[in-house]
Amino acid sequence: VLLIQCAVYILMSIINMLDMKVYYLSLLIVQSILMGATIDYAILFTNYYRELRKENSIIDLFCTLVEIPSPSLGEDNVATEILTILLSNGIEVKKDDYGNVIARIPATDPSKKPMLLSAHMDVVGDDSPINIILNEEGFIETDKKRTLGADDKAGVTSAIVAACRIAKDKNLKHGGLELVFTRDEEGGMSGVKHINMSELESEYIMVLDSDNFGE
Repeated sequence: VLLIQCAVYILMSIINMLDMKVYYLSLLIVQSILMGATIDYAILFTNYYRELRKENSIIDLFCTLVEIPSPSLGEDNVATEILTILLSNGIEVKKDDYGNVIARIPATDPSKKPMLLSAHMDVVGDDSPINIILNEEGFIETDKKRTLGADDKAGVTSAIVAACRIAKDKNLKHGGLELVFTRDEEGGMSGVKHINMSELESEYIMVLDSDNFGE
């Protein structure tokens, strides 16, 4: 699209500098071709985005969570979605008194120690709609009107996917898995401060949140 636009603008500039006459209808035809190319690209990327979600359950889950606005202390809707997903996969899950989501998968091997995965449900931004697009490089982003919320919906997605796979694999020997999805990490860390640590069994915790790739 950019190449087409540049070509049209260069052509029109040359015509103007040479003081050449051009029929208005010709200009309309060129602009129509340009618009058609832009629309074709938009349709192409939209179809690719839909196919990507249909074929990749992890990306689909991530997009589903990202599309739910969840500013700090406004996480109720995304918490409900998380509860629904985990319950539908046979995983024990609840909300605590503060609104944090806590889930557990019982151990299949008592000799092994349990592990806890943690991520936060709130994102930077308000409760305005989140419009996802697929850019020309194939990356998922928004329409630039607000943040995407990959921090920390990517972490939430990873924890849910891991939990669902562990719950479905009846032959897997493990010491149990706990999930904690907290509120208000971006605002003041009040969610984790309200966690009743005495209810958790895990000695080891993996926090699925990082500022830098690879950490």
